[in-house]
Amino acid sequence: MPLSLPRLLRECRERLETLPRAVGSPAAARARNLLIRDLLPRTLGNSPYLVAGIIGPANSGKSALFNHLVGRDISPSRAEGGLTKSLFGVANPKLVEVLQREPELRRFPITTVDDGQAALEFPSSPDELLLSSVNDSPPGLLLIDTPDFDSVVEENRLASESLLAVADLVVLVVTRHTYQNRDVVHFLRRWLDCGRPWVLLYNEASGDEDDKSNVRKLVQDIGSPPLGCFSAPYQKGNPFAESPATMFTSDTDQVHDIDHGLRTSLFYGLSSPLGQRQIKSRALHAAVSLVRGDLEEIAAELASRCAHVEELEAEAVKLVRDSARRCAGTAMPLAPLLSALAASARNNTCDATFAGLKDWWLRARSSLGQIYLTLRRQLSPKHLPLKTTSGDVANSELVSAWGSLWIMLSNSLGRKAESSVRESTDVHFAELLDADLASENRSPSLERAQRQLEHTLEESWAEFGRECQTIATKLLNQSESTDLAQYSQKLSVLQPKSSSLFVARGLEGRIAAPAPEAENALLVHLAHQLLDTKAVNQAMEAWIDICGRRLATKLTRSALPTSTREWHKTIRQEGACVTQLREYSSEIGAALAVFGVSAIEDPEIPITTHG
Repeated sequence: MPLSLPRLLRECRERLETLPRAVGSPAAARARNLLIRDLLPRTLGNSPYLVAGIIGPANSGKSALFNHLVGRDISPSRAEGGLTKSLFGVANPKLVEVLQREPELRRFPITTVDDGQAALEFPSSPDELLLSSVNDSPPGLLLIDTPDFDSVVEENRLASESLLAVADLVVLVVTRHTYQNRDVVHFLRRWLDCGRPWVLLYNEASGDEDDKSNVRKLVQDIGSPPLGCFSAPYQKGNPFAESPATMFTSDTDQVHDIDHGLRTSLFYGLSSPLGQRQIKSRALHAAVSLVRGDLEEIAAELASRCAHVEELEAEAVKLVRDSARRCAGTAMPLAPLLSALAASARNNTCDATFAGLKDWWLRARSSLGQIYLTLRRQLSPKHLPLKTTSGDVANSELVSAWGSLWIMLSNSLGRKAESSVRESTDVHFAELLDADLASENRSPSLERAQRQLEHTLEESWAEFGRECQTIATKLLNQSESTDLAQYSQKLSVLQPKSSSLFVARGLEGRIAAPAPEAENALLVHLAHQLLDTKAVNQAMEAWIDICGRRLATKLTRSALPTSTREWHKTIRQEGACVTQLREYSSEIGAALAVFGVSAIEDPEIPITTHG
């Protein structure tokens, strides 16, 4: 199946431009820079040129080598080094014209110059390229000289890194004095270990066996084998009077014509169509691998941020959970439990005695009216429920608990909190928490919590009803539950679903209702008989768990409205971004798996891999 790598890379860039709050991430900055400056120009149509850059530490002979390869003294050079302060390149006039006409193919902001004198001054930006036309330069090669990458001047180092980020091929120049410099090795390992092609020139060589030993040691330290290694003897006043000679080529991946000498390889071998395709393939593979790593790093950063937000919310919910459970426990609706017991009594056919009782009650249904009237006359004066609503009882508990709850939230999540969750939160979330927990917000937050309370009681009804069905079925199937079975049979001829009875635990376990006179006296009587049974106790535990869990979330949102909105927005947006970035990474990984052994089957990328 054809792979559309260019389309995928462009989608990655668009997604990175809309990253929520990760724009300042170093990985995001690297990925955007790599896509804009390297991968997008490289995969846009028939990329017409190869970028080869000369890098090295101070006084290693970079500009002298550059002039040798070009065939004229075009880049300023002196024995003590340090002249070059900008990226300076040469290209065939036709290539310069193409880059001027089609800016989307550029990997650098380009300023055309007549020669390299302008490279003696610092550029307006580190990635600016001063470009000069050279008529006899190969049509497909852009050769670039760079400042010292180990300079104490930051602009020099940034310019070298700008070249390394987008070059197809890097020519590294070291001397016998710098090959074992630790800082040099660390710098090179960072940029060359990704698999981007490079060539090594060992300058000022002595010509003995120590040279090869030194070169092999440097290659081992860098960790990525070069395409080839060359040496040049020390020649005072006339560097590279003799063309650098081949020391050895890579045993793992020899590139076409790389062993024909450095100048021949760069100007004739690597600038040929076959040489370009080989180098471009490896450089593209390395760049795609780098951007994939950045995508994974960005996704990990966003996932970590989402995890921290979830931790923040979990901590806030944990702080209000006890208060929420107490509020829920003050008012448990009885109708779901009574309905479940009645339904279980009607459906239970496992026990013969129970089935007989059921049949008896069904046959005696016509006489229940008289029984009901008798019981009502006898029971109503004794068992009038308290006249109040479940919302009133729960609200009373909420109001009394809100002061201590607010103090707890402020101590754990406020400005002076010492909890690890608050200490590790970023400035944005900390400011939102401080604003929500300001003293003037205490009363408005209680009002929001009171409005949410009644809704929460209603929302918990359905889930509580299902749990009551489980409790009723389990208890009625137990042999020791004869009394409960009898009560349930009596309930089975009533209609408890419409009852508004509830257990007001905060009023010492009394049965309560908004309108006691409207309640069925038999139902009230049976409710009182069930009050201290295992069924009610288990139902109370279930209600506190169900309603308390929902109420804890609602109270948290009421107390911290701005913070919770931002938390949920972060989890929603950045969570979706994590998923998409990891999908891109996976698709790029699939492309890389194919890329090493076959051509990318997309007309936008006319690059074949090195077989």
